[in-house]
Amino acid sequence: MRSTFRTAQDMIDELLNSLLARLQCAHIVVHAPSWFADLVVPPAAEGETEGIDSLTRQLLWSMAREDGKPKILNRMRLKHGGPVLPYRVIFCPLIGGGKTVGLIAAIRKQAAFRSPNESLAKRAHSRVGERNALPHRD
Repeated sequence: MRSTFRTAQDMIDELLNSLLARLQCAHIVVHAPSWFADLVVPPAAEGETEGIDSLTRQLLWSMAREDGKPKILNRMRLKHGGPVLPYRVIFCPLIGGGKTVGLIAAIRKQAAFRSPNESLAKRAHSRVGERNALPHRD
């Protein structure tokens, strides 16, 4: 007999993979330091890992804490005068207890994000499971 039991992790994986397909992006990133959670779906290739990590920790995390609003970034630099990054990003802060505890981001390498993508990302963001269900980096 086949079990229909699904773990919270299974449901999050399903949600993130669905979001990946619907937004037609290369990666979905969940970064929630307050919950000790970091995840990139699918995992970044060896040459991309550092760039996505820097983008998430240096730019997106800082922006997410500023005003707690979703944003679309189709052109960005990590620092003033630095090279333009080869990514397009849409992200939504994760709010817990009235403060920003993390973010969920969709990353593309080519096509720009548009307003309908923001609506889809907001709906998916509202479904992300509770903190214990999010995977963490060892």
